Amino acid sequence: MTAGSVLGFALKLVVARARPSFDTPTATAPGFSFPSGHALNSAVAVLVFLLVILPALPGTSARVAAWVVGGLIVFITGFDRVALGVHYVTDVLAGWLVAAALVAATAAAFETWRRDAGRRPRDPIEGVDPAEAGRLR
Repeated sequence: MTAGSVLGFALKLVVARARPSFDTPTATAPGFSFPSGHALNSAVAVLVFLLVILPALPGTSARVAAWVVGGLIVFITGFDRVALGVHYVTDVLAGWLVAAALVAATAAAFETWRRDAGRRPRDPIEGVDPAEAGRLR
């Protein structure tokens, strides 16, 4: 979460894109627009949560439900940023893309560590550490 926040803030400073402007705004927000920090951080939080909790979920239907609920949370967060008029659609899409890249890079680094430690390779869809799933239940 910290890396996502710092990365989002740095990108806002580099891009320096002004927020949308309306005659009668629904909401206003300070700072720059690109990327959406809410979209980025909600996606990072949901993806990290899924990576941690997936190994403890019983069966495919529970995992699919977790992905659907997580996806809805991320979508609704992004949608409300655009609906409130404080971000462009591209701000939200960029936030999601940066979040996916950050979590993918972190998961890849973790997988490299797992292999170096002599642990079996795993599919990211299984979660961070399937061998530890029993401790989460």
